[in-house]
Amino acid sequence: MHLHPVEFTLDLPLVDPVTLHLRDVPTPVTMERSDQGWRVALELPPGIYRYRFSVDDSLFLNDHRRSTQQPDGDELWSVLKVDPDQGPMWLERPRPTIKEIQVCRGVSDTFVPLMALEKTRLSDMPITLWLSIENLFSNAFLHVFLLRPDGALAFGAEYVLDHEWADAEYNARFHIGVQIEPEGFLAGDWSFVVRLEGGQTMTKVLGVHR
Repeated sequence: MHLHPVEFTLDLPLVDPVTLHLRDVPTPVTMERSDQGWRVALELPPGIYRYRFSVDDSLFLNDHRRSTQQPDGDELWSVLKVDPDQGPMWLERPRPTIKEIQVCRGVSDTFVPLMALEKTRLSDMPITLWLSIENLFSNAFLHVFLLRPDGALAFGAEYVLDHEWADAEYNARFHIGVQIEPEGFLAGDWSFVVRLEGGQTMTKVLGVHR
């Protein structure tokens, strides 16, 4: 029987470790690090394969960007067809992309975009980071950092963006409350650095005045 080369990939470079689970294979397959995250290459005969990934053997993720999904009892599995002539039939949807970042004052849907912050108001003014993301086909890991004018890290956190919040065109807007303290704030440009899975990074600079 002819075997086809099949490469499974997961664009989550900051998680560890990652394994591939094939529905009808009892032993998980260890994946290797790559520039974009994780990969493993297998030789598979033609057929229909159900698979998913696991992070640290506890968090299970499906491959929404490259395949369709199929329920199996209470579990959801990604489905890949390996064609006898063409090999693996991937969907190859585009990667999620950050289109816009806004730093705002206030909470919920009543917010005011900010161009600068006054140091005296930092203690009583909630800060919200609004993100507009396209092509959110699957859950995405997001890292947010706030850098002081001297380059030191003032805030850092990791979030999981739920793809079920996206609209019919796979676009979504998220708001994140940022915990910052007025003590030790320096006047100058502060940078919100947002890194989406797959390596895309976007920076929003906000001036802080005394």
